[in-house]
Amino acid sequence: METNTLHFIIVDDDDISNFITKSVIMENSPQAEVISFTEPEKGLEYVLSLFKKQKEGKAILLLDINMPSMTGWQFMEVLEQKEPAVSERLLVYILSSSVEPADQERARVNLQIRDYIMKPLTHDAIIFNSLN
Repeated sequence: METNTLHFIIVDDDDISNFITKSVIMENSPQAEVISFTEPEKGLEYVLSLFKKQKEGKAILLLDINMPSMTGWQFMEVLEQKEPAVSERLLVYILSSSVEPADQERARVNLQIRDYIMKPLTHDAIIFNSLN
C-alpha cells in the first residue's frame, strides 16, 4: 500500500454490491486501489496484515453489517482487540442496507467508525466529500 494512494477495502458478502461500490470509488478516485472481500474473515486477515506490514499510510474500510459468517460488529470487535489504535490507520465506514435505528446508533457511538452510509454507495457519499 503506497502512502499517497487512496486504498479502499470493501468487506461485504454481496458480489453485486461490491461491484457497484468499486465502480463508484473508481469513478470518484481513478488512482485508488480497491480490494474487496466477500468473506469477512479473509477481509479481517487482510486488514490485520496491513497493520503488520505498513507502518504508515491510511486505508478506508467499507464494512457491511449483516453477513452470514461474521457480522460487521463482530469484525470490529476482533479488529479492536487485535489493533486497539484502529482509527489511527483505518478510516472505517459502515456501508449497509440495514435501516435498523439500533445499527445506526451503534455505529454513531463507536469512536472507530466514521459514519454510517446506506447502500448503494453514491458519488455524493460523505467519504468522497471528506477526501476532497
